[in-house]
Amino acid sequence: MQPPPQRKGKLVQLLRNVQTEQFSKLQQRYQLQTDLLEDVRSYMKQKSGIERDYAQALQKLNAQYTQKRDYSVEDESDQNLRSPLKVWKSYLDQMEDMAKRRITVAEKAQTDVADKIKTVKSNKMTTFKKSQDLFQRIYEELNLSLREMSKCRKAYMELQKLAEIAEKETGEAQDKLKKGETFFKSKATLEKNFSKSSERREICVRQANASRNEYLLSLAALNGHMKRFREIDLTQILKDLDADFYEQMKEYHTSASLMEVEAGLYGQDGFNAIVSNAGLIDRNASITYFLEKNAMFQNKTTYAFEPYGEDKVSTITTDSTVALAVDKEARKLATKYVREQRSLKNKFSKMNALESSQTDETSAPADGQEPPLTVEGLQEAIRKVEVSL
Repeated sequence: MQPPPQRKGKLVQLLRNVQTEQFSKLQQRYQLQTDLLEDVRSYMKQKSGIERDYAQALQKLNAQYTQKRDYSVEDESDQNLRSPLKVWKSYLDQMEDMAKRRITVAEKAQTDVADKIKTVKSNKMTTFKKSQDLFQRIYEELNLSLREMSKCRKAYMELQKLAEIAEKETGEAQDKLKKGETFFKSKATLEKNFSKSSERREICVRQANASRNEYLLSLAALNGHMKRFREIDLTQILKDLDADFYEQMKEYHTSASLMEVEAGLYGQDGFNAIVSNAGLIDRNASITYFLEKNAMFQNKTTYAFEPYGEDKVSTITTDSTVALAVDKEARKLATKYVREQRSLKNKFSKMNALESSQTDETSAPADGQEPPLTVEGLQEAIRKVEVSL
């Protein structure tokens, strides 16, 4: 048994419910895109401000240290080597360039992304209003098609019902005619009733067929209208609603990322050069150049013997008057030399052991114990021994 046909009002209400849900989803899509645009705009605006403030603060800091000393003073004698001063200056210069680059990136992000999004959002709002109006018109057209179909459907149902009733009455009249005349009705009356029933059935069937055709045509028109809405109109509305949103988002992200890549590569090249220069820092070369540049360290001062009065002797006297004392002093110095050489060898061994283990014992000594050995202490002890020699 077929379910009872739905009433016109119910069909219209069901369609309106579907349309309301569809439009709500379109609004959500539009709002999501608008919110995303605002997030990108707000982020880029704040990021640009932070970048600009950071770069300006970095420039101020660089200026303080750049103006602090004269970096034009030559402190290198070998072009294959670098001094700490020159490497430090190159680092400050690189940071200054990076600060300028960050300011450029910040300004470009502001103009190419944040400012453009304002126009895009305004255009998108206008487009949404137009799409909303078009959507409402299409909905009204669909509702009108549905009402026309419902009207044809109702007419078909009524006429088909009458045709079926007429068909039943005609069948009953035919059965009575076959049975023949009765006490109440003659054969002529039965034939007349059958003829009227047949005529009424033909009229009802003809009307039912015509109404069915109208119903089927209106149904085909409605389904075609619905199909066009799903396959053509809805897609076009979505495209109009999106406008160039995806192209713009692609451009924004590409532009912002390329700016960061370019700034990063620029910084990478500059700092790689500083890394190479830092590897050329050489202490020995710097010390040699420092000594050569400053003449006061090149003055090899020596002191000569100054005789008193008529004294003509300028060498150590070894005659019989002082021979014993000289010999004694020579033996004393020789013994001291041997002892100090042995001490130096021992101290050098201890210092090498400490340096190789990288452990300088700096803890306080306990009562009655000798102070712990340190590299600095051994170096000072070695210096004193070498000076005494």
